[in-house]
Amino acid sequence: MKEYKILFCIMLVLLLVFTPVNHVVVQGLTNLTEIKNIEVEIKKKNVNIMGKLDEKNEDITIIVYRNSDNARSYIDQSKTNSEGEFNFEFALQNGKYSAKISTNNRQYTLEDINVSSSGGGSSGGSNEDNDVENDVPDDDEIEIKYPTDIEGHWAEENIKGLIKLNAIVGYPNNTFKPNNNITRAEFATILVKAFDLESKSTTIFNDTIDHWAKEYISVAAGNGIILGYGENLFGPDDLITREQMAVMIVKSMKIDLSSNDTLFVDSTKVSEWAQEYVSTAVNSEVIVGYPDKTFKPQANATRAEAVTVIMNGLRIISN
Repeated sequence: MKEYKILFCIMLVLLLVFTPVNHVVVQGLTNLTEIKNIEVEIKKKNVNIMGKLDEKNEDITIIVYRNSDNARSYIDQSKTNSEGEFNFEFALQNGKYSAKISTNNRQYTLEDINVSSSGGGSSGGSNEDNDVENDVPDDDEIEIKYPTDIEGHWAEENIKGLIKLNAIVGYPNNTFKPNNNITRAEFATILVKAFDLESKSTTIFNDTIDHWAKEYISVAAGNGIILGYGENLFGPDDLITREQMAVMIVKSMKIDLSSNDTLFVDSTKVSEWAQEYVSTAVNSEVIVGYPDKTFKPQANATRAEAVTVIMNGLRIISN
């Protein structure tokens, strides 16, 4: 009887090993799982990638690479809904791109995203009929779909500025949520994209190995912009504080540190390791305090504040 059980187990293993798995290909998107209704719409520089996966209510990340130099041109994270549906909308400059769409357990590759201001562009298939060597048009010629909740906000122009740089995006429902807080991973990602930083090391923290922003955090660490908690932890999903933000933006700008004291009523609450960076950021007018003459160094920064600080930094180093 025991021998029959062993034989049955062997036959079952062989059946599993040699059973063929269907590879599904839709619009250049491939993976070892069922992919449903994947669509890629390209209108001039606006790209809309939507579809339906087996994974429901699950985190999903998209990273778009420019084929000419493999530079990351867009990154966003969302969730599939209860039906497994997802939708990413973003703008790209003229060129040819590829995209990787990842869930917790699987990764899909979308090739041949051709963006051209002179036409609708294409995805997948042959590229022979798509000339993408056109001149990049002025900003007012680029059709950008801005989030619906930033009109009239004090940071509206700064938000639009970073969106134009493809350094930040809103949420799938076309909102930006400017008053929401921002994480350390999100801020590091925006900095790397806004300042066009290149990889200088392969620094990976223990808590970023499987994180969606792993590559951006690695680039920021390699450029000396970020430090972790000790040697092995970064805390990517921790909300960033205003003093942490000041340190990271000053390091990104690569400007000389200022030791001048800041005249905030809570200046003594600034952590010792951040004091020179906060002073430098304030004296350079990269970051400001509040009307009650406080700086609130340990307060969590909002998305609007983060965007404004980064845009201020870019303006200063460009002058």
